[in-house]
Amino acid sequence: NMFSIIVAHDSKRGIGKGGKLPWPHNKNDMKRFVDITTTAPDGKTNAIIMGRKTWESIGSKPLKDRENIVISRTGSWDNVTVYPSLVMALDQLKNREIVYIGGGSQLYAEALPIADQLVITLVHGSFTGDTFFPDYRNDIGRVWKETDRQDFETHSFIWYDRIRPS
Repeated sequence: NMFSIIVAHDSKRGIGKGGKLPWPHNKNDMKRFVDITTTAPDGKTNAIIMGRKTWESIGSKPLKDRENIVISRTGSWDNVTVYPSLVMALDQLKNREIVYIGGGSQLYAEALPIADQLVITLVHGSFTGDTFFPDYRNDIGRVWKETDRQDFETHSFIWYDRIRPS
């Protein structure tokens, strides 16, 4: 199975400010996020894993057409599956073709060393943020290989795959 991180960050790797996105609403990016995370190649429902703060920042409501999983040691909600750790969640989801990590910064930091793929929206410019995506850019070419890129006026969509030893 494939373990993929999906994130939008600015030039300073900022991903959030006060529980919201630090940049103006971007319909193109939101549509891409929904399209990617809801479409499983095998026709099954994709799983998306997020941390408690991210879950609360989206109103503690499940994203539709996806299995929503929250990582929390203490929280419990009726409308979502909760696991106390990322490792336990991934173990339960090992029969899924693709599992996405959708934030926030703590979960991204834990997931980055084991992820197979990065699906990045690079928001052009830098905004005032209080939460950040971990630094992966020094590893491009060594750990990560760019496999696809689409550039737009306000943002770029970039795909990286982990380089596997041959």
